[in-house]
Amino acid sequence: MLTQKEKYLLLAEDHHLAVYDSLPSDFPLNGLYIEDDHRRIILMKPNLPDRIYTPVLVEEIGHFVASYGIVVELDGVTEIKSENKAHEWAIEMLLPICKFAFASCLFQCSTVAEYADYFSLDEGFVAEAIRYHKHKGYWMESFEPLFRMLVKPNYRELLRKHKLAM
Repeated sequence: MLTQKEKYLLLAEDHHLAVYDSLPSDFPLNGLYIEDDHRRIILMKPNLPDRIYTPVLVEEIGHFVASYGIVVELDGVTEIKSENKAHEWAIEMLLPICKFAFASCLFQCSTVAEYADYFSLDEGFVAEAIRYHKHKGYWMESFEPLFRMLVKPNYRELLRKHKLAM
């Protein structure tokens, strides 16, 4: 089974994006998307833990898939919109609201730390995803209704099996 990191490295490859772990450790960013007429490249810091590497990689892919491309300086409205769009795309790819519903209902996650541990992602990224979903109006005090809707008739059986497995 592929790790999240491997899954998104394959996604980058599917989009013909070359990923190189070659950013210097003192570079101010963890990842950078670059393109010219012939190549699309993502540069990453090589020693990032997977919990950080994965969301950074997905955001850099987002610059190609969902955004305006290269963002070097955030001094203009277009650049800020581009950065925000890539970041939102990364959140929707890695942590759509349904994942929070499953983690909350099946594994009783309720804090940023619990969600981060369950998703194997950095707490900072998880906190940003929660803020994003709250801002969009998706966040719920109880995910039970959403969870029931997602799993429909198998809800009770799924909960029963999960409780028996514990």
